[in-house]
Amino acid sequence: MSQAIAVMLLRHKRQADFVAQLGGICETDLAMDCIAELFRRNESGSYVALKAYFGSFDIAEADDAELAVHLRRLVSSAVNQTIFRLLGDLDPGLSKIIRNIKAGVVSLKTFNEMEVRGEGCIAPTLVDPLPHLPFMSNEGLTSLLMDSVRGGERTPHLLAALACVLRNQSNCTRAIPLVRAAMVFREVLALKETSAPNVTQIVEPSREVELHQAIDKACDDVYETVEKKYLHTKGLPRDLLDSYFRAVRHFLISRLEGQNEEPTLLESLRTTGFCIAQEEYRRVHRQRVEYLARLVQRETKKIIEG
Repeated sequence: MSQAIAVMLLRHKRQADFVAQLGGICETDLAMDCIAELFRRNESGSYVALKAYFGSFDIAEADDAELAVHLRRLVSSAVNQTIFRLLGDLDPGLSKIIRNIKAGVVSLKTFNEMEVRGEGCIAPTLVDPLPHLPFMSNEGLTSLLMDSVRGGERTPHLLAALACVLRNQSNCTRAIPLVRAAMVFREVLALKETSAPNVTQIVEPSREVELHQAIDKACDDVYETVEKKYLHTKGLPRDLLDSYFRAVRHFLISRLEGQNEEPTLLESLRTTGFCIAQEEYRRVHRQRVEYLARLVQRETKKIIEG
């Protein structure tokens, strides 16, 4: 029963999918990892964690429904703790952002901590968190935060911007899972870094031919690195991934050549023959393309400087 509860809880946690992909762990194995500590025995054969938890209740007088509620709370706590621990092992950068958010919540007092549908969340103070409404999508929250920050902000400034965005919501809950907030912060800062990449500053104009070659090689190297993730794990069609990389190359080369009207990444994607409306691009493709552009730009810089 404990494993079934853990599986159910994991299916409602986006960060659980993230952990499973990073660690190559299937859902049932992850659930077992979450509850394993609950069933650890001491030298005398007693279940230490279960005895300590249920020892605080009068279980002799409790019915099955009450016991099930207690068990669900215990498993939920174990799942949350394991997810945070695994995130720290698999993605130290994200774990650091989570710690900074927790510290900011404690020091700034502008957020309350709460649980919504089994998720450890934060919500702005002095406003109804609307916990009965659905969570805002990562993409929607990222888009709103992109309009509120310049890039390079530290966690307290990002939390202030997040509070303003959430307070203005009425169609979604104003609470956000802690891990999701960390993922959005990282995504916003990454997108701000690459929203207008200036590749012309990488080398002198006299070395444009060398940079063309470096961009081509960087595209090939990054493609090889992300191919398995996008084609097999995410199920992206190969022709779409190819279009992304052609768009990134066109975008970076155009900026290098200093064209009078430098194209956006959307316009660059359209040059590949991929006809797409702006709304669909923003909703489905923008984060992927901008992320790949950032990877290629970084790789290009390494090639030039190396």
